Amino acid sequence: VLMEADPGFIPPNPLSMEVFTTYLNIEAPGSLLHELTEVRGWIDSGSFQAFAVGDKQFLYFTYNLSNSAEATPQDIELLVTQALSRLRHDGAPERLFNMLKEDVLSEIDQSSRSSAKFLDVYEPILISGDTFQETLTELRGLTHLDLAHFASAFR
Repeated sequence: VLMEADPGFIPPNPLSMEVFTTYLNIEAPGSLLHELTEVRGWIDSGSFQAFAVGDKQFLYFTYNLSNSAEATPQDIELLVTQALSRLRHDGAPERLFNMLKEDVLSEIDQSSRSSAKFLDVYEPILISGDTFQETLTELRGLTHLDLAHFASAFR
């Protein structure tokens, strides 16, 4: 499932989209992935990724259909769209969002101990034109309601 963001949507920084996709990739009860894998059994696994091409932002959901799947790709796309709609209207649970944001900040901190890992984190920041400090400040300022804003860009 490939979704393009509305024209003009620009995330505050590349790491904010990582928080967004990390939230979407949760497999806990009540999440989209849990619904698709455990409740309905339509897929064996799935993953969201966000990427930019030029000035366009994309959200991509890849999945492996289960052998016993009674769903079509259209059924799965409908559930993805409905999950984004709920996120658009309700936002993310604040406590969960804060835990995820701390995980991303911790990954950044841990990446500073390895050149290869740090380059993976720093490259999108460098491309964005922001400084590392500006990006971290913006990331720390994200709230659970920002995920609703991100979700509203993808239809």
